Amino acid sequence: MSNDSADSTPHSLRELAARRVVDWTPDCWFAFMIEAIPEAFEDVDADDGGVERVHHPAHFLVAVWEPVAAPPLPQLPGAAAIVAGTLAHAAAEVLRLCAVGAPVVLVGRDEINPVVVADMIIAGDRNLGDRYRRALERFVDDERARWRSAIARDYTDRDEGYERFKSQLLGGKDA
Repeated sequence: MSNDSADSTPHSLRELAARRVVDWTPDCWFAFMIEAIPEAFEDVDADDGGVERVHHPAHFLVAVWEPVAAPPLPQLPGAAAIVAGTLAHAAAEVLRLCAVGAPVVLVGRDEINPVVVADMIIAGDRNLGDRYRRALERFVDDERARWRSAIARDYTDRDEGYERFKSQLLGGKDA
């Protein structure tokens, strides 16, 4: 789990914004950042018998893809990480993973598959604690549910012309 991103002060957001381009060119890197685990507070039993309030910072998934000769991007990014802290920390990690000074196209959760990025961390990060592993698994479940909902809303195996024909053939009765 990375939380020591190179210089994760707010100027990493400014640098990323300055390098961000909207129109793809063959020298562009692609980057993805999403808050996968929200900030949380937890009361735990302290050694002195009392209760201690533990802060769990937000965790962001980041991924980068090296430049491609032409889109689409490969399904698997060249690098993926989980970063604790703020969006500035996530931006600093993206900058660390991309070539210095290279233009960056930011991609969103509907342009790549965040589940693949999360699965890379779940499968590959030996230092990922159980709490964060479970939280990422919930993120994966939520993302899959979001995709399934979009698919159910936007796609169907029903052909409206065939359904009208069938309705006429059966006298308006559903089959």
